Order: sequence, then structure tokens, then C-alpha cells
Amino acid sequence: MQLTIAAAIVSPAVVQAQDFPSKTVRIVTTDVGGSNDTISRLLANALAGPLGQSVIVENSSSGVIPNQTVARAEPDGHTLLVTGSSMWIGTVFREAPYDPLQDFTPIILVSQDANVLVVHPSLPVNSVQELIDYAKARPGELNYAATSVGGSMHLAAEMFTSMADIDVVRINYSGGSAARTDLMAGNVQMGIIGADSALPLVDSGKLKALGVTTLDPTELVPDLPPISGALPGYEVVAYTAVLAPPGTPAEIINRLNEEINRVLNDPENKKILLGLNHEVIGGAPSVLEARMKSDLERWSALVEKAGIKLE
Repeated sequence: MQLTIAAAIVSPAVVQAQDFPSKTVRIVTTDVGGSNDTISRLLANALAGPLGQSVIVENSSSGVIPNQTVARAEPDGHTLLVTGSSMWIGTVFREAPYDPLQDFTPIILVSQDANVLVVHPSLPVNSVQELIDYAKARPGELNYAATSVGGSMHLAAEMFTSMADIDVVRINYSGGSAARTDLMAGNVQMGIIGADSALPLVDSGKLKALGVTTLDPTELVPDLPPISGALPGYEVVAYTAVLAPPGTPAEIINRLNEEINRVLNDPENKKILLGLNHEVIGGAPSVLEARMKSDLERWSALVEKAGIKLE
């Protein structure tokens, strides 16, 4: 029996998928010691055995270089990107040498980090709704702390003030530490900061927490109600994700997704990540793709409505 030429030809992509992994897998990410690095190393340690290959972490001090490296890498599953949602949201505010939707293949949405709406204890409000009512009665009198235009503190507060339809003045700081210092001193009345930074200050009485920025109640801050209770639909969280180069075969993506989901569903790993302010999400590649598209749409709409421009 003779094979036709068409039947004898095997697609290079099929060969890649069948052979994967055939060499060391590298996870490209940002600075050593940061949250992306921590998650990268957890994944690298846990994936090496099931994949049957070494998995290494390659760090870069630049937030852009890892993205470019993976976008241009061979689509064979051996080069992966662990990144935060600023990778795709940031393209709303500034030009980037990549397209977050076209130049990457989603693998998995790893986790979400919560932010907390805090106010100085002297402010006579004890809930999100009370803060909104208080601010509406005093347009332009309150202010909020932000670190940079397009940064997490700025975007979270802009989304809040826009949805609440209140007039609150932005005060910029060179970094999160300076912003928190002025919040504690009462030089600014409100801010939306990471839960890991906020909770110790709330527990010590230096700040008052009113709500969490996740859409639904979260294990990260179990005793704090979501801001969405007062502002339906409000959600501002930072995500961590794993992506591959464009054109990576679906078989490889699905294998990696399956293995990473297994890592994330391990109770001990969940506990470790929760202690680092990361609530595990996981799921199919389509979950990450939908989140990226939704974020880009939401933030583009806010930029247009609020007239946000880089300064």
C-alpha cells in the first residue's frame, strides 16, 4: 500500500507538539524577588517533574524585555512569559513594541491580587456608601493618593470616582511608601492600595479600610465587603498570567494549561500564594483571553471618559 504525498507530510507544528518538551523550558519574567518572580519559581519547581525537563527562570530588570523576548520566541512551548496585567493594561496608556492580543498565546490566568480602599481615621465615614455621600456633599474638597498616571493607585481611584460620580483631587507621589506616609498623616484623605500594604496599617489603627476592589468577596480580605456592593460592577485587581509566543500549537498550550492548573490546585501552593496576596484563579486559556479583552475595553473606556493622559 502506498501513502500519498499529502499523507506522508507531517506538519512542523504537529511534530513540535508531539515532541514537547524536548529541551529545557524557560520562564521569562521581571525582577528577582518580585511577585512575578516568586510565582515563576514556584511553577518552575513544580513543573520540572511532570514535564520531564528542566524548567528555569530568566529574569530581567526591564518590564518590556520579557514581553518582547517571548513575543519573538519560537512557538514551541519552550519559552513562556509570567507577567502581571500591567503588561496588557499598560498598552492603553502608552505605545508598546507588542500587541498584547496578537503577539501572545494565552495559557492560564494564575491569580488575582486585591486592593483596599482606605481613608484616614479622622474622616467621619465607615462604609463605601458613606464616603461617596460625604464626597458628593463636598466636591473638590477631598483628595486621593496616587503614585503615577496609569499606575494601579491612580487607575483604581479614577475608576472609583468615575463610577461614583464624585469630584476628588489626585495627589501624586514618587512611590507607594511616600503615599502611605501621607495617608497615615492625614495629608491625603483616601487611597486605594494593595491589601498586603494596607492591612497592617489598618490593624494598627493608622488607616481605616472601607472596601476591597475584587468584584466578589475574597479570601485575601475575608472580613471586608467588596466596593461593588455600593458601586455595582466595580472591580480593579492585578492579575498574574502565563503566556506563550503567538502561533504555539493548541496541543502544547493545553498540556501546559493542564499541568499549571494541577500546580495551582495543590492546597499547599494555594496557601503559599494566598500568603503573598495572590488568590488562585486558574481555568482554561479562554479565561485569560477573555480577561485581557475585557480589561482593554474597560480601561480604554475610562481613559476616554476621564480624559486621562500621560504626564
